[in-house]
Amino acid sequence: MGIETIGPLLRALREESGRSQSEQAADLSEKSGLPVDRHTVSRWEREERLLSPFWQSHTARSFGVPQEHLRRAVVAARQKRRLAATPVDEEFETVYRRTFLGATAIAAGAVTEPWGRLAAAIAGAPVDTRTARSLTRTTEQLYLAEHGIPARLMRPRVYAHLDTIISVLPQAGKHRQALLVAAGETAALAGWMTWDMRDEAGASRYYRVAADAGAEANHPPLTALALIYASYAAAHRGDSAKARSLLSTAQTHVKGPAYAAARAWAAAREAEEAAAVGDRSSTVRSLDRAVTAYDYADPDQAQPWVRFLGPARLASMEANAYGRIGHVDVQDAAERTIGHLTGQDKANAVALADVATAYVRAGRIDQGAEVARRAATEAQRGEVQLSRDRLTALHQLLAANDSSEARNLADELQTVLR
Repeated sequence: MGIETIGPLLRALREESGRSQSEQAADLSEKSGLPVDRHTVSRWEREERLLSPFWQSHTARSFGVPQEHLRRAVVAARQKRRLAATPVDEEFETVYRRTFLGATAIAAGAVTEPWGRLAAAIAGAPVDTRTARSLTRTTEQLYLAEHGIPARLMRPRVYAHLDTIISVLPQAGKHRQALLVAAGETAALAGWMTWDMRDEAGASRYYRVAADAGAEANHPPLTALALIYASYAAAHRGDSAKARSLLSTAQTHVKGPAYAAARAWAAAREAEEAAAVGDRSSTVRSLDRAVTAYDYADPDQAQPWVRFLGPARLASMEANAYGRIGHVDVQDAAERTIGHLTGQDKANAVALADVATAYVRAGRIDQGAEVARRAATEAQRGEVQLSRDRLTALHQLLAANDSSEARNLADELQTVLR
């Protein structure tokens, strides 16, 4: 059973059982001991209400399915609501309606259908300042929304926004550079979404065009963004040398206080890749550069594409790198990560996986197990592929450990990673 939102899942299960909504209500009333009518069942199926854990339990019994399937579907429904509530620039929507599509405008200011892209191209109206500014703001909003929404839900909106910018670029005029940067940033995000869905070839094409946009717009930080994203794909292939080369080049493109957070990210990534091949001195030097750069950064004013790099995520990258080379500071980095964690987002899932692995490498299996369970929960909740990759590597590390604690944790992770 794939992950889908709870409403369609409930409706499909009821129809498979051959029950009407009234019959389903009666069955739930009998199993729960509480009154349920068909209107309540209807509201659940239309997602006007979401099943609480109590009703998840009784509904699972009613249909004979694992409660976990229903829980995941409820999580997916919440994520869908969150995506729908992602801020959209109302000014842009108004301008877009008037300038490009008139009475045939679509919602959210995105040309999602071929006819819409053609209409925008035919209109040929010049891009004014308000439209350019709104397109740029929408790009920023997408990066911020991505922190908590799975790639499979975000990707259609990102693709649609990129189509929108592409449609207006020929008429960009004096706003061409700003829209090229917005297009490149959106393409980089589309590449990340595509890689997260495990289409590495498609992701590489997006990264290349994002880097090209950076060169065309004479905006080096955009090229750096594409290179940093591409380094994850190289690392996933086991090509740490390529990843290190990409990250070294990226750092030459992000200079000055305005890009301190981006430089910290690139340097910390370089440390991770140096540690992966046991290059101890390069690992330590890269981490020093990362920490120094981050001291000059203002995370709240950083580019939207690097806002995920809070103190917890940076500390987890330190823990990951230190753990690989057996550095004495690994425990301190792990504890700082846990101490800085706030809220729930994808970066937390990766940070927790890094810390769990660092603890296990340091021989602290009990601590690693506790954090690994938290990481697995967050990875499943947010469908965070990078965290799952880290947990898969942790599972392999545990499988080579002879202790009973390691074997038990390996068995738990194996169940989660299926």
